[in-house]
Amino acid sequence: MTDHVIAGSRVRVDGLKSRPELNGSLATVESLNDETGRYNVTVDDMREPLALKLESLRVAEDFCGLVVGSRVRIADVEKKPELNGKLGTVEGFHGERVTVYIDAIREKMQLKPTTLAIADEKSPSKAAASDDGGRIVRVECNNVMLKLTLSEKQMAKPFAEAILKPYLKAYSKKMGTVEVTVQDVAQVTVDSDGQTELKVLNDIHIFSCEQCLKGLEGNVDVDVYLKGDDRPNAPASKPKAAARLPKDARVVIHGLTSEAGQKLNGLEGKLSGFNEAKERYDVTLEDGKVVSCKLDNLIDIGQHKL
Repeated sequence: MTDHVIAGSRVRVDGLKSRPELNGSLATVESLNDETGRYNVTVDDMREPLALKLESLRVAEDFCGLVVGSRVRIADVEKKPELNGKLGTVEGFHGERVTVYIDAIREKMQLKPTTLAIADEKSPSKAAASDDGGRIVRVECNNVMLKLTLSEKQMAKPFAEAILKPYLKAYSKKMGTVEVTVQDVAQVTVDSDGQTELKVLNDIHIFSCEQCLKGLEGNVDVDVYLKGDDRPNAPASKPKAAARLPKDARVVIHGLTSEAGQKLNGLEGKLSGFNEAKERYDVTLEDGKVVSCKLDNLIDIGQHKL
């Protein structure tokens, strides 16, 4: 047992009497419920989080103090030596490995914790958004995602030129199809953590990135829909009804990474709706503010207590 369990920690379940089969299982801490004093943790291979007491958890020391959000430097990777010395950010855990987004190659990889050392450096996404006036955007179409870092100069260019053209070039290469161009795009939508409405972009050839992303805080998600898609006005896939949280559920927000979103982590609220187009839940916070969150960023605190 330990008193150093924090959000994002890698832990092992220990001494649980009601579910002894879980003892020894690896889990990731999502948040602490101040009212109940229990930690919301996601046990590996379990879809839904559990609310456990501190005495049922111990920090997994073999993960070397790494937590979600840690900035790390890679070392001693034998099979991919070109990664050694590169910086990245811990985005989660998978079994005995750590999921790291590597800045230099803009990709996620699962690495052994022994190949990672905590680096005293802030995330480049925050630096880009505050230091040089640029932005981080995540562009996605048909499950192909690309993360772009836009400089202040690029932010002044038309949205289609600065974002769509480089993304569609990468998309075409990834899909192995004929080159997809801006003329093949039927619709573009944008949103970011904490936004309550999906924004459909128009005149992307005229308006600059700065104009198109105005009012969106933190990292931005851009969804691209191509002509000929069955449902261009909606995301390609939706959560199954059976997987959705129950109506009026009490939830805790967690895991948001943008500057604006991090202020929402740990706040409790009540579900007040589901936006089909955005695949997000509307959450009414205790102060009456309504925010929009993905299923992965919500914990149902009314259930799963042991």
